[in-house]
Amino acid sequence: LLAVPVQAAERYVSLGDSLAAGQTPNSMIDAGYSDFIALRLASRGELAQFTKELAFSGFTTEQVLQRVKEPFAQPILRDATLITISAGANDLLRLVNANNVTGDVTFDQFAADFALNNVRENTDAILKELKLRAPNASVAIIGYYFPYPHVHNAQKEGLSAQLATLNTILQQQ
Repeated sequence: LLAVPVQAAERYVSLGDSLAAGQTPNSMIDAGYSDFIALRLASRGELAQFTKELAFSGFTTEQVLQRVKEPFAQPILRDATLITISAGANDLLRLVNANNVTGDVTFDQFAADFALNNVRENTDAILKELKLRAPNASVAIIGYYFPYPHVHNAQKEGLSAQLATLNTILQQQ
């Protein structure tokens, strides 16, 4: 929890998965995008409070929704003025079988379509819960980058299309 003088305005909550928590490629929690947003706000004297307590590596949208509803989250959300959400990739990426050595990836399209629909429904439910639980907060949903740089070019197209669909869903919400 980072705090600065009371005259600062934003009470920033980072909510979601490993990107929100600041997980590094070495599976350590460190500085991620939310930390950089908090540092930028702090450097401008616009940050009253910052927390990543509601972010956890591996969270799916369903788990983020559950976290938002938990009693311990209520005071954090009630006082929030800015919330960033990073959620949805784990819903989809857990369906991908990737071999970084050979560059092969496989996934079931039907399961991916089902997962993407769940992301849409859960993201809508998260936003509705936040409207109730964090009525003074501006909310931004963060999109995702392509997480498999070592796959064969021929296989990147299918995965990229799924990721583009995920980002479109998040943007529409």
